[in-house]
Amino acid sequence: MRDQYSKYFITKEKEKLLWDNCVFVFDSSSLLNFYEYSEQTVMIFEKIFERAKGCLWIPNHVAFELDKNKGKGFQNAKSRYINLNSHLKSIKNHFDELKKRTKKSDKHPYLDPQIFDALDSEIQKFEKDLDKQVQLQIEKLNQQSKEDIIYNSIYRNFIIGEEFSFDEILEIIEHGKFRYDNQIPPGYKDFSNSKKIGFQKYGDLILWLQIIKFSVQNKKNIIFINDDLKEDWWVDSSSNKMFIPREELIKEFADKSGQLFWMYNSGEFLKMASDYFSIPSTGEVFNEVDNLIINSVEKTNWKDLIQRNDIIKIDHLSHVLCKHPKLKYVTSLSWDHEKHTLTISEITNPKILFQDKEVLDLTTFNYIILNFNDDGYQRLLKICVNELTGKLSLENILSPELNNLDFIIIGDERD
Repeated sequence: MRDQYSKYFITKEKEKLLWDNCVFVFDSSSLLNFYEYSEQTVMIFEKIFERAKGCLWIPNHVAFELDKNKGKGFQNAKSRYINLNSHLKSIKNHFDELKKRTKKSDKHPYLDPQIFDALDSEIQKFEKDLDKQVQLQIEKLNQQSKEDIIYNSIYRNFIIGEEFSFDEILEIIEHGKFRYDNQIPPGYKDFSNSKKIGFQKYGDLILWLQIIKFSVQNKKNIIFINDDLKEDWWVDSSSNKMFIPREELIKEFADKSGQLFWMYNSGEFLKMASDYFSIPSTGEVFNEVDNLIINSVEKTNWKDLIQRNDIIKIDHLSHVLCKHPKLKYVTSLSWDHEKHTLTISEITNPKILFQDKEVLDLTTFNYIILNFNDDGYQRLLKICVNELTGKLSLENILSPELNNLDFIIIGDERD
């Protein structure tokens, strides 16, 4: 009885057997991350590809996604440099606000204006140097996008799978509707994505069935490298930072192919492959890959949130009661229109009820975006419930992307 469940877990012995006789399959999420890695990290992956050549394969749908989105990798990298100017602007705004608040000698706080002169001069010099460096790096990225050695390396080292016919895809969509309605992985998290239309909503399911078909035809174990860390691929194990494939995927693969299957994110794969192929690497390289994956998980597309229905105008948030099973006290969030601040109040009077008051269920929503104050920026607040104290706190996260919003937006971080 115990043996039939062993396929859902990985052991050192099973992992060795898997690596000794497998094909490495990469998702577009992991391949597109290559465009944001340093040259050192790309070189390590290139060495791994050379050692694993002949055992590298990508589904046709992954190749399609790569062709469609490869330009975004360079654009993302360039955006990171451009955003440095936004961060500097934020620093300058705070510095100017400090000067403004301390310039009147007849009221507190007052500071001698001359103490700002030296730093003011340094900021102006730094701004010019930063702009020069940013332009240099952008020009370098523009040249790299023309050569695109990453794209060429992928097509040089990987075998591309066969495309499904139009009729086959229609059958998958019909079958996929049942799967998505019942949250059977993979891909159901993409179904509510307003940016995806037609076949795109079933992209993960298409590539998944292409992987299974390849394994059946070639009788090969599969190691799938996937940086799409949504719950329709992975068991939710964020508390212990472990990444485990969904049991449904493992069972479907085993039942249909009779072969072994496991998934890694790029960071896990890089560590395993460096050891397996005896390729020297560094903690710096491992950290770079891990950090990029973590950052991609924490990214939230605020423009998508604005387009969704979970929007509350600032005027409506004058007094909201918070609901969460771990909250020790009834807690309210109040927006002060004069001070432009959001405050937390604990209500200890048991006669205060939720009746006729707006209720924010914190078990569902974890973020609030609201107008900042005098400096013109926006503030992203993460709502945190301390399970030990049962108290609510708001963690401030600066995000220059949130400029010029006119709403408070409640967003589900899992989307």
